Formats: sequence, structure tokens, C-alpha cells
Amino acid sequence: MLRKATEERGMELPDPSLVPVAKKEFDEYKKALGKGAEADIVITFSSHENDKLYKAIKEELLIKYGVLSQNITYENTLDIIEEYESKGNELGIKTILTLIAMQLCAKLGGAPWAFNEPIYSENVPVLGLDIFHGKEKDDMVTGACAVFDPYGEYLFSDASMDKVAEKFTSLKNLLTNILSRYIEQFGEPDGLLILRDGLNYTQEQKFLYGSSGELAIVEGALSELGIPNYILVMEKKGTRLRMFKKLSPIKVDNPAPGTVVIGAPFEPNEMLMVSQETYQGTVEPVMYKVIKPLNPDMKKIALAIHKLSRHHWNTHRAIKIPAPALHADMITYLVRRILKRSPTRKSILDKPFYL
Repeated sequence: MLRKATEERGMELPDPSLVPVAKKEFDEYKKALGKGAEADIVITFSSHENDKLYKAIKEELLIKYGVLSQNITYENTLDIIEEYESKGNELGIKTILTLIAMQLCAKLGGAPWAFNEPIYSENVPVLGLDIFHGKEKDDMVTGACAVFDPYGEYLFSDASMDKVAEKFTSLKNLLTNILSRYIEQFGEPDGLLILRDGLNYTQEQKFLYGSSGELAIVEGALSELGIPNYILVMEKKGTRLRMFKKLSPIKVDNPAPGTVVIGAPFEPNEMLMVSQETYQGTVEPVMYKVIKPLNPDMKKIALAIHKLSRHHWNTHRAIKIPAPALHADMITYLVRRILKRSPTRKSILDKPFYL
């Protein structure tokens, strides 16, 4: 069934090579992963409850062998497929297999879909950025997902870790690595659109501004690379706002995806947007603040954000925030909580290994 779902998307899955284990023990499963070191991708099956095995799979394959993996949980796939089969729900089965096929396609270097017009502008890459600020003795982790080509087909991701004592060295190194990679592939960009994952008011004041803040580090790194123009958009957390569509004097509904309020009653550089599709309950809009430049083209930025909410290759539906920012958050979590270090092989970073 999975092979048929992938064929519908132009992929041809080869016959799988099954790796047996001598005993059903953790160490035996971990050893078996090495036998897939020459594969393009390793597909594994596990239970939600077996978190230790999941972490070992990711760490062994991504860090030790530089091999992509797709873990499939019984609870989210096989168990549900079995239930759907008993009810004759062919559409439900096809949906599950299609989502898996999309992730396999993306991880193997394909693009499940792309835009037919530039996301923002030609020769202006998009960078999703997230930074985990550790406490006094914790590591800081910076994750980024870049959309290099204007139509969204080519992604490049990276992550960096530093001790707090080396504040923001990771951010500068990461920006330099990613943009150097872009210049190597496409030449010098005309600018850069940065989407900063969410900060509340206190975090914005603490981490973004000042001589050693994120903004100064970003500007310094871009200046060294000869990139004078950039746009920095930040998701504002903690606003607790709601948005409704008026149907009558006494009846309201959720607004359609793509609904945006720019400026008043907010600041001229702020916008409130509903990107995601909501099927029940009250939709939660997202507030964005354009930090730079001082006089941004808010409508053009809003259109780019809305497009990127449909660029998450785990689903064909629109999501709440732009995919590069969500992916940066996923990368930071994966590196900080599971891998404990950053992948380094270009064969991994050129593909969405974090999905």
C-alpha cells in the first residue's frame, strides 16, 4: 500500500532489505541500525512508549552514520490502518499512507510540492530561526531552516550548540554557514527574509536588542557577508488575541485562512493573521512584528508568511506559523533533547532530516 502511495507522487520504492535481530533487546536493535549505514533511508517501526529506542535510532543514524530515517509508530499508523480496514475506510488509509509518502519524498531530496511564483522575491532566500536560551550552565542551541530557491523546492538546515559563556557564537556561525552555502549554490542574494520563532515581550527585550543581542549578531554576520538588506519578522507570543468573522449581529464564525489585519488597531509594523485551517473550536491568530526594516512592505510580507504556512511537508493543510520557523523549532528540539549534538554531514543538512 505504501509503495502505491509513493508511486502516485512519482517515487519508486525499491524492495526493502529487512534486518533481523537475534534477540528482542535494546542493544540488539541498536546494533542492527549499522547494517543500514549504506542505505538512502532507514524505515523503522516502534511504539510511542519506546522513547529510548526512538532516540537511539535518531542519534545512531543521523550522527554516527549520516543516514536519514523515517520512524513509523504503531499507534499513529498500523493500529489505525487496521481499524480503518475493519470499517472499510479506504480514504482514511490512503490519507495515512499519503502523509508517510510525502515525508519519504521530502527526506529523499524531493519536493512534494512547490509554489508557482516566488515566495517573496527572486534571489531572496527565507530563513526560519529559533534559539533556545539555556540557563546558567546549560548549552544554547540555535536551529535554522532555509528555503533557498524562490519556489520552495530546495531546503537547507543547520544547527549549532554553544555554552552560555560563548553567547551567540552559535548564531553567528550558523548564519555564516548557511549563507555561505547559499552563495556557493546561487551567488550573492539580494536580501534575506528571516522569520524568528516566537518570543514574548520579556524575551524580546532580553534577547533581541542591545550590543550583544540577536539583532546585533545578525547584522554583524550579514555585514561580513556583504548582505546589506534583510527583513526580520518575529512571532509575538502571549498576546492571547482572538479573531472572528461577523455573520450577523449575533452570530460569528472563524475567519478564513489567510485573513490578516495589518496595522491599526495595532502598530504599523504589526499584523494579526489566521493562517491555519480550523475545523472545530475558536481559531487562534498569530501576531507578527516586523523588527526590520523601519518601513516594511507589510502586504508583501504577509503574503509570504501565508504562503509559507502551506509549506510544511508533514501535511497538505495550512499550519499556524510559517513552516521554516516551525522547522527551526523542530531542529532545535531534536538537537537539544534527542541528538545532544548537531548533524554535520551535508547529505543530512540538505534534506529535512527533522521531519
